Amino acid sequence: MAASSDVHRNLVQLFLEHGVFSESTLLDLLAQCIDAFPIDARRHNIRLTGSDTDKETLDRVAKLEISELLEPLAMKVAKRRYGVDKQMYYGLINLRNDSFAKLSNNLSEKELEFFHAILREVSSEGGSAFITEADALSLIPSLKLLPRISDKDAKACIMKLVAGKWLCSKEDGLGAGIRYELQRMYEGAPAAASSSQGCDN
Repeated sequence: MAASSDVHRNLVQLFLEHGVFSESTLLDLLAQCIDAFPIDARRHNIRLTGSDTDKETLDRVAKLEISELLEPLAMKVAKRRYGVDKQMYYGLINLRNDSFAKLSNNLSEKELEFFHAILREVSSEGGSAFITEADALSLIPSLKLLPRISDKDAKACIMKLVAGKWLCSKEDGLGAGIRYELQRMYEGAPAAASSSQGCDN
């Protein structure tokens, strides 16, 4: 049975709300949870000492204990070093890609089709790993779902994907975000947003 404490429950809620955290941010959040629930933290052997073992504690809590709590939702926490900032990130990934998993997706079918078209473009052989927003919008005529997504809705979709860290936005344009990179580790293919070079958003 998964360890379940107020510390774990608060971190689960944060992951469900935000999806991804840098290692340093998640360590700070874990410290805040320990301060808020010291008895619970001691009971579940969750302590930070300001040493190298803190990252081991974070791995145990996030990747093992929180992942076990998320398993009934077909999710887990994954960890990956990302992009140009070289930081470590922890993020939620979906373990299933079926109709149940799609219920957690906040994108319409047209938005998903547009997202996947962008990902194909930035990850294609010989691609630059980034495309401009104008180039992304130029993909709309090639989409299959009718009526196609409008330019206005496509721009809103890009903003939503960047905010959720599925895409990143840099001077070079749009690229694959950390959440996509985390999900791709487990799928080996473009993930739905309920599902190269990196960006540091």
